[in-house]
Amino acid sequence: MTGGAPRVLVLGGGIAGLSAAWECHRQGVGAVVLEAQTRAGGVIRTDVVEDVVLDTGPDAFLVSKPGAMTLCRELGIEGRLIAMSPPRGAFVLRDGQLHALPEGGAFGIATRPGPFLRSTLLSPAGKLRVALEPLVPRRRTGGDESAGAFFRRRFGAEAAERIAQPLLGGIHAGDLDRLSVEAVLPQLAHVERDGRSVLLALRRQGQRATEGGAFRSFPNGMAFLVEALVDALPAGTVRLGVGATAIARAGHGWQVGTTTGDRLEADLLLLAAPAGVVAGWLGPVAPEAAGLASGIPYVSSAGVLAVYARTAIARPMHGSGYVSTPGPGREPLLATSWLSNKWAGRAPADRVVLRGFFGGAFDEAALAQSDETLVGIAHQTWQRRFGVEAPPLLTRVVRWTRTSPQHEVGHGARVRRIDEVLGALPSIAVCGSGFRAVGIPDVATDARAAIRTLLDRWRARGEG
Repeated sequence: MTGGAPRVLVLGGGIAGLSAAWECHRQGVGAVVLEAQTRAGGVIRTDVVEDVVLDTGPDAFLVSKPGAMTLCRELGIEGRLIAMSPPRGAFVLRDGQLHALPEGGAFGIATRPGPFLRSTLLSPAGKLRVALEPLVPRRRTGGDESAGAFFRRRFGAEAAERIAQPLLGGIHAGDLDRLSVEAVLPQLAHVERDGRSVLLALRRQGQRATEGGAFRSFPNGMAFLVEALVDALPAGTVRLGVGATAIARAGHGWQVGTTTGDRLEADLLLLAAPAGVVAGWLGPVAPEAAGLASGIPYVSSAGVLAVYARTAIARPMHGSGYVSTPGPGREPLLATSWLSNKWAGRAPADRVVLRGFFGGAFDEAALAQSDETLVGIAHQTWQRRFGVEAPPLLTRVVRWTRTSPQHEVGHGARVRRIDEVLGALPSIAVCGSGFRAVGIPDVATDARAAIRTLLDRWRARGEG
């Protein structure tokens, strides 16, 4: 098709696909988003049960990365955002003891002398090793390395084991010794490449800490962002319950078969789905890219949400939750989030909402257990930890099967090669957490950049 606006088709209605469609709308270009599920948002999901707001996926987004805040401003919902309720402290569980993360720290590293010295996370020798980081020379060899190797080089083995692995491993549900530092900590890798101290860079970041804390959410849950996006798009943009079955080249564009039997034509095609799904679509048209995408590993996790009477909690937690250090003797829960402490108004005053996480790279076998068993394990854990004296009033179990991409060492080179292969085809691109970004802000930014690139290419060819 030449002249006029391109026909844009986005496969996947998670935050990536919706953000791409929003970018098209901002540029005056229509788009159609196909989503196989009966709801949009992907892993962003909120259930409201008996006046209790239950975020079963992400419950917030980072303010320091602009992608989500930009969306909120453009959608006119920035004023609806709420900050975490104080106190905002979080903890690391090690050997049965909760150790507070230092106040004002970044990536778990204390960046001010007072909190650094008071912290019980590290031994005196471990603290000394962190303090010596500015004297550590930068890595001379090129190429990617694991985030674990990076932290050990810069801050010592103790900081890597006791701080980086539980925190970053919890965020990515992964093994720090397999995750790529270029993919999961690009800003810190960049600091080292420039020959600067990572600790001093983190200190500057801590000094720029956002008022109200690093995270924001909505009173009625993170699904509000998804609903606002869908409502702001033209009617008919998002087609729920319609999956893509196959893609094929059609002249200078694309033809997409759907689960409803339709065949849709597109000039620009954006694949905004998990890497394994994308690999299936690409197989017939770009086998090398499909093979590379299929090699991106994913892990699974499960969440147990439980609502208790506030009077049933003998030792309430002061803070937002804790993550557990992997290794022998670790408790079954990967992490616990005290949701009703974190966000005001998520539950009636006489209720407490806890969320526990199972699975991830170190314990995917946990997901073989029944919902009832997982609820029982979480309840018993919280009995020991918080003195819970009565069973929960309400529970929910949510299983996220192969939804946590593992950006392992070499991931950046893999994705760059996928982009090179697709660049030789008519206008097609990939985006989403399996490829270049993790977390709501970065996924939104990446998706918008990907569709802008496709639109710019279209215009450069003189077709628009």
